[in-house]
Amino acid sequence: MGHLGRIVLLTQLLTLHHIWGERTCPGFLCKDGGCIVQSALCDGTTDCRDGSDELEDLCGVLQCKKDEFACGSRRCVSLRFRCDGTDDCGNGSDEASCQNCTADSFLCERTGRCVARVKLCDGRPDCPDWQDEGADACPSGQPSAPHTCSNSEFSCGDGQCMPHSWRCDHSPDCADASDEDDCDQNECLVNNGGCSHLCVDQPMGFLCDCPAGMRLVHDSQCEEIDTCLDTDVCNQLCVHVNGTFSCDCHEGYLMSPRTGECKAKGEGKFY
Repeated sequence: MGHLGRIVLLTQLLTLHHIWGERTCPGFLCKDGGCIVQSALCDGTTDCRDGSDELEDLCGVLQCKKDEFACGSRRCVSLRFRCDGTDDCGNGSDEASCQNCTADSFLCERTGRCVARVKLCDGRPDCPDWQDEGADACPSGQPSAPHTCSNSEFSCGDGQCMPHSWRCDHSPDCADASDEDDCDQNECLVNNGGCSHLCVDQPMGFLCDCPAGMRLVHDSQCEEIDTCLDTDVCNQLCVHVNGTFSCDCHEGYLMSPRTGECKAKGEGKFY
């Protein structure tokens, strides 16, 4: 039997195995052919060896409370159990990506990220859920005053500040996903979309743009293009003035009026 024939036979056997499994499994048929009881489907515990009984497209998105952590096993556990050295989720997801914070840093329980203690209670959240600005984190026992976002930033529903250019980009950046709400409006009408110069409204979201002679930096700010820095336009010296430039030579050199090349005085005639 040739190689192609073996592939066809294998495909047929796998198809028959799947059909046989559907007919003989009284509960849920795992994608790998295993069979589990129906009550084990989407119960927060992986029963299929391939985890197909707990897939998000089958079970839906897990919604946990604000003070809870959403495990990869579809369980909800208290944020206090995040990065405590114990597997409370059953699949280790509550201990994944945890950093060993030093004495001069603070642990964001939801993300496992370490934040410098000097940033605690500074009015600007570094933990996605404002944990570093809450009453438990602040020495006074009082939450810090909310930070005011700049004109180039978008204020999330929970007070976080995000670049305006991240608004309505089809990817939630705010912890509460408020940067993806009301995206059918003209964002350029509010603070010019955070753009320093031109704001271009799009069917979904917006873009910042710049006038001629300028370029976009940090997605929202325009700066003048310095031709002297971007291209090798002069033989020796390049002087940038008011959006244009002129070439010059070092002391002891003269510039050829035809080629712009700098030559030492006394080297001969210029052509």
